[in-house]
Amino acid sequence: MTAQRISRAQTIPQGFLLNILGELRRAGLVRSHRRSVAGYELARPAARITLAEVIGTIQRDLSQPTVEEITYPGAAGPLRDVWLAVRTSLFSILGCVTLADVAAGTLPPAVRALAGQQYPPTQRMPG
Repeated sequence: MTAQRISRAQTIPQGFLLNILGELRRAGLVRSHRRSVAGYELARPAARITLAEVIGTIQRDLSQPTVEEITYPGAAGPLRDVWLAVRTSLFSILGCVTLADVAAGTLPPAVRALAGQQYPPTQRMPG
C-alpha cells in the first residue's frame, strides 16, 4: 500500500506518516518496496504483530525504563510502583491485541471486558 493511500484513508499528514513508517521499517515491522508502485507492506502476518510492538516503536517514552529510576520523597514514595503498574498494565493489554484483531474488529475478550467497565466520574473537591 502506498503512503499516500494510507495517509488519505487514516487522515494522517503524509510527512508525519512517512516518519512513522520509517520507524516501523527500522524496527522490522514493515517493509518498503519499489515495484511498479512504491509502497509498504507488513514484514510478517498481521496476526503476529502486536500493538505493543507498534506503540513501543513509535512511542519510545512508553517503553523506556525511566520509571525504575524515579524516586519520590516521603509519603509519595509508593507512586513509583503505581507508575510501574500502569506501564505493565498498558503493555499487557497492547501485547494481547494484534493488528489482525484491530482490522477484523474482534478484540480479545479480556480487552472487551475492560473496555466495557464503567468508572465513576472524577470527583471535584468542594470549594
